[in-house]
Order: sequence, then C-alpha cells, then structure tokens
Amino acid sequence: MNGKHLKKPEYSKVISSIAIAFWLFVNAFGMFMIAITLDMSQLMYIIGSADAVVAVVYAVYSHKAKAENMIKLRRQYGSDADAIINNYTQSSFVDDMEAATLKF
Repeated sequence: MNGKHLKKPEYSKVISSIAIAFWLFVNAFGMFMIAITLDMSQLMYIIGSADAVVAVVYAVYSHKAKAENMIKLRRQYGSDADAIINNYTQSSFVDDMEAATLKF
C-alpha cells in the first residue's frame, strides 16, 4: 500500500449512506410497482416510512456534525470560540428559520 493507510469511515457516515441507499431502493421499487399496478394505495405508507427514516437519520447526523464543529472551533480559537458560537446561534438567519418552523 506504499505506506498509505486507508482511513476507516465514520460510523455515522456509514449509517447515513445505508439509510440513503435504502431510501433510494424503496422509492425506485415504489415507482416501479406503481407503474406496473397503477395503484399506490399500499405503497404510499412504505414510501412515507422510508422518508421518515431518512429524515431522522439526517437530523441526528446534522446534530452530531454541529457538535463536532463546535468542539473544533473551541480547540482552534480557545475562549473566542464562545463568542463565535453565540453570534452564530443569535444570527437573524437562525431566528428566521426558527420563526418559520414555529408557524408551521
């Protein structure tokens, strides 16, 4: 291997990749079956559940990545990182997104 070592993929990335592959398979299978049978009464539940699984996996992965990034910021900037993180969480974009989700 010429002295190069392959990095092991992160566990969360593997789980995310599996969930996305599962979602792609379920949606492709669902579209195929709908095209053949012209009936989606049963498949809409299966496709919806696959979408829910991917949404949860994505939310958990995003939360984990956010926590890791905060740790990296604290290591890189020291005590100044708290001011950077507070500015990020108090930005108008985050406030606008929270307001939009609360309206829904």
